[in-house]
Amino acid sequence: MDIPPSDRVPLKTNLAYGAASMNNVLFGHLPQHLATPIYVAMLGLSPLWVSMAMMLFRVYDAFTDPVMGWISDNTRTRWGRRRPYLLVGALLCGLSMPLMWFVGPDWSPNQQVAWLIGSGLVFFTCTTIYLVPYFSFFYEISPDYNERTRVSSYSAFFAKMGTLIVGWAPIL
Repeated sequence: MDIPPSDRVPLKTNLAYGAASMNNVLFGHLPQHLATPIYVAMLGLSPLWVSMAMMLFRVYDAFTDPVMGWISDNTRTRWGRRRPYLLVGALLCGLSMPLMWFVGPDWSPNQQVAWLIGSGLVFFTCTTIYLVPYFSFFYEISPDYNERTRVSSYSAFFAKMGTLIVGWAPIL
């Protein structure tokens, strides 16, 4: 099956989009993998509170993701409707993720839970700004089904690399 040249996605774009999928794994799973070792094992917080905070973040995403989808669908800029959110969201994610781990060991359990929830809501808002346009951009990358399949193979490869990093995160 021959793909028209106008529908082909260049190797550079395949690699860039694929490498960005590593962020999906890191932003989506790293907080969940690190919360228990840090908040429960190191700080002595109740696993119930940490689990409830992690559940709250997923419920929060259920409401914010569709809103961000609508926003990015209806944005019109000279760079496209997704790219500004990808740039701003990635920068905000990189700045906000460390906040979750700046919790004081001498804080009361209530303060630690409040910090986890507050910083987590900020971080997961930033991930919504980045990830929803990122996944939406996939369907606009090429009108050709086979070419999008090729792009998704690059994305899957880099996502697996991110999974390896997340698996080693508590040890590192």
